[in-house]
Amino acid sequence: MKKSTLIGICTASAVFIALLLVATFYDLQISVALGNGDSLFGQFFRLWGEVTGWIVIPICAAILLRACDKKTKAGKIITAVWAIVLVVGWYFTITYFIEEFTGDSYIEGMYGSPYGYLPLHSAVFALMVSGLHVWGIYKVKEKTVRKLVFFAVVMLIALALSQLITTIMKDIWTRQRFRNLDIGNGGTSSDGFTPWYEPGLGKNKEAATYYVEDSIGGMLKKDAYKSFPSGHTSAAALTFGLVMLPEIFEKLKKYKIWFWIAPFVYTVLVGISRIVNRAHYFSDTLFGGAIGTLSVFASIAIVKLFKKNEKKNKFFAAAAKLLGAESATEVSEESVSAPEEETVEADSESVLDKAEISESEEERVILTDTAAGDIKNSDE
Repeated sequence: MKKSTLIGICTASAVFIALLLVATFYDLQISVALGNGDSLFGQFFRLWGEVTGWIVIPICAAILLRACDKKTKAGKIITAVWAIVLVVGWYFTITYFIEEFTGDSYIEGMYGSPYGYLPLHSAVFALMVSGLHVWGIYKVKEKTVRKLVFFAVVMLIALALSQLITTIMKDIWTRQRFRNLDIGNGGTSSDGFTPWYEPGLGKNKEAATYYVEDSIGGMLKKDAYKSFPSGHTSAAALTFGLVMLPEIFEKLKKYKIWFWIAPFVYTVLVGISRIVNRAHYFSDTLFGGAIGTLSVFASIAIVKLFKKNEKKNKFFAAAAKLLGAESATEVSEESVSAPEEETVEADSESVLDKAEISESEEERVILTDTAAGDIKNSDE
């Protein structure tokens, strides 16, 4: 492990522990101070903070659909599978937006939709967007797409890991949201609040002794006991997958720092917005962000391990070929062939230079002979 990497890990761990200590003692107070159900900031990132988790699926599916080896029967089958995943991914992404904007995910009477058959509308939009997406991805150079296979596989694994961990923890902790407490709805009682280190194990959810209906946001009761950890912040932290792009594309290396800053700022904004929106406590967003970030880097390590064993293991080699990934062999061949091409170009240039020198020498000889002839004629 590089010294800079080790320093980065130690620094991040120290900051996380320090912030967690703050959250341990002041979780409720922070929510009371920042909570504002009518905040535009909170509502904006409530919608766009979770979109990262949805949109990863169709984006990665399109990359893998384009890159798949279509010469074999297995490759054609997998291509068809990715096409289905692409459409389904866009279906759920569009459904998410439609439900949010039409109020289908809210308490009845709080918001309403003038349209029926929302799944049908989502399906139509999904087919349209998928068609445009496929058209767009086929406009990208094949070599570029093959380089992005590594990125796509990592992001899909990271999404699966983060969602699995977040879902399991929510079911174990069953922590009551701030917006479903009396104090979160303009009251004074904090009954029902539990610190992050005390899992509810479903008991508080079953009893629902201190449940208070969300009077501002109108969120459904089924989400009232899913506070810890924050799924939105976990999804937002998946944007740390962007740090792979400067490693894949040489031209982006000079902007590498921005591929770290942008995900960090976005994740922090989403985390704060979840507290403002009264959906989460500070500790919820801390753990959510950590889960998303660690899922990305764990997935990078897993895929790199597979890639490392590509030459040794026939299964990994076959899988890489089937997915259309740029193999280590191809990369090494490119690095070897590049200097050879440069050498050939250099040799051809030197030959041309020699030819030009020879031509100039011949011209000088002809001019000298002509001048000598002219002098001789004038003497005569």
